[in-house]
Amino acid sequence: MANFSEKSSASAEYINGGFIACDYSIFDEVSSEAGDLSFEVLTKLASEGKMSYYPHSGFWHAMDTQKDVDDLNKLYDTHPEYFNS
Repeated sequence: MANFSEKSSASAEYINGGFIACDYSIFDEVSSEAGDLSFEVLTKLASEGKMSYYPHSGFWHAMDTQKDVDDLNKLYDTHPEYFNS
């Protein structure tokens, strides 16, 4: 990956779903001066070629709030096929 930009465009083909798997060495990059992980550290790692991504083309929906849980449960009740991708 040549660059990383958090929420850079509403028209982007893919979004950052917020899941990160990393090696312990990432902590070498993080310090009290490092700032926000996604804006500074991940941008730096991407520019150094130390970051990649997995493009998921199936169904995805945030599940951060109780409203999201309720909405997804309703969606599952009416369209369970969305969850079998």
